[in-house]
Amino acid sequence: MLEIQTQIPLAQHTTLQIGGQAAEFLAATSESEIISALDCVAPILILGGGSNLLISDSGFAGRVVQIKTLGKKISDDFIEVAAGENWDDFVNWGLAQGLGQLAPLTGIPGTVGATPIQNVGAYGTEVSELIHSVEAFDRSSKSKVILSNQDCEFSYRNSIFKEEKNRYVVLNVRFNLAKTNQVLVKYDELAEKLKCEIGESVEANLVLQAVRELRASKGMLLDWADRDTYSVGSFFLNPRISTNQKAQLPTNAPAWEQADGSWKISAAWLISEAGFQRGYQLGDAAISTKHTLALCNLGNATSDQILKLATLIEEKVNNQFGIQLLKEPTYIF
Repeated sequence: MLEIQTQIPLAQHTTLQIGGQAAEFLAATSESEIISALDCVAPILILGGGSNLLISDSGFAGRVVQIKTLGKKISDDFIEVAAGENWDDFVNWGLAQGLGQLAPLTGIPGTVGATPIQNVGAYGTEVSELIHSVEAFDRSSKSKVILSNQDCEFSYRNSIFKEEKNRYVVLNVRFNLAKTNQVLVKYDELAEKLKCEIGESVEANLVLQAVRELRASKGMLLDWADRDTYSVGSFFLNPRISTNQKAQLPTNAPAWEQADGSWKISAAWLISEAGFQRGYQLGDAAISTKHTLALCNLGNATSDQILKLATLIEEKVNNQFGIQLLKEPTYIF
């Protein structure tokens, strides 16, 4: 039977370590418990690893449902993983099974069920490239559904689950992973680290080690002894702009042309050029000393301080370059 706890501090369930109390808190360890927990009239917050959330210090006045389901199944068609499984543990398990395609996605905090929502990506790989389908509970029809990769409407850090955020609750993610111990290197920084060329294949374990070292150097590898990692990772998306907008930028602005003709611009470069350096503080909210894109909690930061710092950065970038930065984390206020 589900235990309903009350007045549970949410800070302890987020990587930012920020957030007030939940009026109700339930940890669901099975699909039936998840579905049962969703049957209430109060507002509902679905919680995985809390790695992409900024929760108000005033807390959440509804019901928080933490997804704690576990399990992995291997079939001829796909590998099915329960939404509550730790993502990094799954990556390590996958490499032990010879599923090397997962290697570039090592070190990302959170749960398996959260990855399709954000379409997480790193070092040239997006999780949407590896997903076969997603099993979810559709709160509108009150039934379980299976969404194909196409049905998920994946795009850059986006999906149907994010667009219709109150409709679907991810139950299981099905991956289409080939047996291989080689990874095609597609990202400049990773290629430089591995001392190889773009398009070259490298042993998966070497890729995993290199990615973890890169993430650690940027404070993007969770370490409770390092305050720089009390964050949500990258706080802002790299913006997509038109060719005309790009022409207005300095010629040294890092830019990558996209398949649709737009240009991806480095948000970290924009922030630095707008006058913000690593370590910049607003109270106990700060830009990481290791990476300009990470906003972190130095100890006693409030949700308001993090939000004010993010807004200040957005305003200065927009004023200087005419580019609106978009935030990655979900705000719960």
